[in-house]
Amino acid sequence: MHPVLNHIIAQHPDIRSQLAQHQGRIIRLNGGGLALTAAITEEGYLQATEAEAEAVLTFHSSAVGKVLQGQTPGVGDIDVSGDHALGMAVLPLIGALQYRWDEDIARLFGDTAAGGALHLSAQLREQGAQWRQDIARHIEAAAREGRAPVVHHSEWAPFTEALAVLRDDTARLQARLQRLEQARKQQSDK
Repeated sequence: MHPVLNHIIAQHPDIRSQLAQHQGRIIRLNGGGLALTAAITEEGYLQATEAEAEAVLTFHSSAVGKVLQGQTPGVGDIDVSGDHALGMAVLPLIGALQYRWDEDIARLFGDTAAGGALHLSAQLREQGAQWRQDIARHIEAAAREGRAPVVHHSEWAPFTEALAVLRDDTARLQARLQRLEQARKQQSDK
């Protein structure tokens, strides 16, 4: 994982120089099922190590999902433990890293190919945004016509969790009632 991160760090000289200010410090990055414990080198790169981390940055799945959707993770999406000052100093630097795929395309295939890829990417992004807006309009229109309530999944989640708790409680109550009925039958048989 660290060679990929170092490749992305190399694309950001300003971030690399800021990371270099923490030379010799050891951090651990957890997220997306991957973990990396690394020492920050004097050049601002990450070098895998077995040493104990001073600061641990844990990116929850919600943070990974937001990053993949182009959103900025919130406070509840990331945990910082250990040396909090170090973690909070490195977190925005790690968070600002973005893979610049156009630079790799230009390096491998030339500037013309990179320019074409960027143009195609912008067109696809614009078309995707238009599709999202169209779908949202269709759903809204269908909901208005059918008078069906539209509930966002974040509003529905507490109800599904409460329903799961209620199911568990009901199952425990049924089991307890069965045990009481069996105990009553045993008492009456004596």
